[in-house]
Amino acid sequence: MCNNISLLPMSRLKNIFSRPKEEMSRTVLWVFGLPLIYVLYFVLSLFVPSFGSSKTALMLFDTTLYVLLLVSFLLVSKYLLKTVFSSFLSPDGSEGKSSGVFRINLFLKGLISVVIVEVLLTGVEMFFNREDFSFTFASEGFNFQWLLLLILLFVAALDEELLFRAYIGHFSDMKCPETIKGKFILSSVSGLLFALSHFMNPESNGNMAIWYMASYFVLGFSFMMFYIQTGSLEFPLGVHLGNNLVSAFFCGYSGSVLSYTNPLFTQTTISNPSLILIEAVLAMTACALVIKKKDN
Repeated sequence: MCNNISLLPMSRLKNIFSRPKEEMSRTVLWVFGLPLIYVLYFVLSLFVPSFGSSKTALMLFDTTLYVLLLVSFLLVSKYLLKTVFSSFLSPDGSEGKSSGVFRINLFLKGLISVVIVEVLLTGVEMFFNREDFSFTFASEGFNFQWLLLLILLFVAALDEELLFRAYIGHFSDMKCPETIKGKFILSSVSGLLFALSHFMNPESNGNMAIWYMASYFVLGFSFMMFYIQTGSLEFPLGVHLGNNLVSAFFCGYSGSVLSYTNPLFTQTTISNPSLILIEAVLAMTACALVIKKKDN
């Protein structure tokens, strides 16, 4: 009996070291690839000059930083991980190969779905808590700032989806886990990293930080579930961008990290902080139902 007990850990150890060298090498690259992306991004950002303090200058500065993060991702993916960019966007599930087709209809379905749901949820909250909201839109006509803001929001959403969904799923060999437990673990890791990446945002400080961080976790968790469910990045990218568009153009909030936006309404106070989390859960649930209906 003692001999059998001693053989158990040895057999596990043997299984670990009997993995093909290619698989272990791939795992090492995956582990160090993500921090390397941020190191490269930090180095490149040191060469970005200040564009001034105007709205346009701040948007140009932030857009440049997001583009540099995307460039860092592309460089590490191509030269270290030996993976083509298109395989992150729309893989076919076979050894990281790309299907070569970006399904714009799936992207638009995610974007339109979340915009409709979040506008409706915000409208209901405005109806019951009118004193929390103010009409703040400043009519300036369509100008360069609007176009620049759209580019900024798209690149920001693309960066975060590549880093916290496609990268984690693609290189963890768990892009499409078959078990509920596997999906939950992978989505939880993605949600946690996504929430931590927003820890320095202004709204993540103060007495409502827990509600904002919880809502970020729900968003990150849901985006990864959408990625697993669809097998590609189009739908979660559309939902992510739609969420950003609602905050930037329909209803923002005081102290937003995007201080230069010009939304139709601004939420100046929050009477019921729990609604931050509740609305995130409801919006993501509605988007999940859209996918389920499509699958059926």
